[in-house]
Amino acid sequence: MECLFYRLGGQCLPLPYPESYWLSIATDSVTHYSLGAYNREDKLVGAIGVIRNVKDYFTAGSLHPEEQKLISNYRKIYLHVLHTNLAAIRLYEKMGYERVAEIQNYYTINGVQDTGVVYCRRLATAGCQQCLGSGGCTIS
Repeated sequence: MECLFYRLGGQCLPLPYPESYWLSIATDSVTHYSLGAYNREDKLVGAIGVIRNVKDYFTAGSLHPEEQKLISNYRKIYLHVLHTNLAAIRLYEKMGYERVAEIQNYYTINGVQDTGVVYCRRLATAGCQQCLGSGGCTIS
């Protein structure tokens, strides 16, 4: 069975995610929390999936052991957001994410291309702008 999120992701996002990723977000209520936004015609116009331990981080304010493992293994986190999603942008900036790029035509929504904003949160020292300014990440 094909997951609706998989088809939406393929239509709206420039990078492919495996169907298993979308299916787990849509169906695994133990590890994921999903929410859809619908217009008056009952058409899905937006969706968000959050891994539960990240949701707990936002409410509890402390790191889950699995998140600590990620921080130990990875140096930075990137995310992308539609440039008009001001509530999400404010949240990401409040959480310490830096705006590192705007990419024209990043999203395609209802056949219309729109700008995406890329944010980075460094888990190690130095700023994300340093990586972009030097032509790529200097942290391996």
